[in-house]
Amino acid sequence: MKLFTQTEQTSPQSVPADGQASACSTEVKHNSSRLQRLVGDMGYMNTTHTVMAINRSLLLSNIILGFVSLALSIGLAQSREWITVYIPPDTTQGGFQTAGQPSSATVYGFAGQTLQQLNHWPVDGEVDYAKAIETQTPYLTPSFRRYLLEDYTRLGNRSGLNELRARARALHPAPDRLYSPERVEDLGPGVWSVDLEYRLVESIEASPIKDTIIRYQVRVVRADIDPDGNRWGLQLDGWIHEPSRIVSKVDK
Repeated sequence: MKLFTQTEQTSPQSVPADGQASACSTEVKHNSSRLQRLVGDMGYMNTTHTVMAINRSLLLSNIILGFVSLALSIGLAQSREWITVYIPPDTTQGGFQTAGQPSSATVYGFAGQTLQQLNHWPVDGEVDYAKAIETQTPYLTPSFRRYLLEDYTRLGNRSGLNELRARARALHPAPDRLYSPERVEDLGPGVWSVDLEYRLVESIEASPIKDTIIRYQVRVVRADIDPDGNRWGLQLDGWIHEPSRIVSKVDK
């Protein structure tokens, strides 16, 4: 009786199932680790690019702000140290005021006040008229100042008679003939025509010789050249029409 022993030969290509699963698991873990490192590296790179972009934006913003600050500094250095804002007499209602732009009421008030000062001769016109022209010079254009000086010379020697000596004069606002917007006409940029009606009173050695209402039509111009000497920024530039008499009470 023969016994036959069968020897099983294992093929080199055959791998136990447990070993194959273990190899696959190891490879998956290895790939997963590489993927995590790759993702981590990409995240770091993205964060770096983001920070660099923010830094570039901040640098550009700082450069722009620097130029703006420099431009503002130059502008402020070259700008005026003052501005003029004209506030109208009636402040019961709100309003928008533009710096350097006088209202019609301001122009009227300036013309009336300057005209009153020129005609304020408390004692002796020969002295007071010359003084008034001198003190009001900042509010007069050069041409109108020359006209007034010529008028002073003419009155001081009219046919050999000095009409200024001992003559007192005063100019008062005429009742019911005060400011209204229609009395100021805009003739163009910085030029106005002002219509005023004032009561002119004169006397010589305390004796009344004139009491009449006169209409003055004067030209007012912008003259923003001497803020220390002329806070109005305005000047009288002469007559639109020669002064004319309206009502006379005493005229000798």
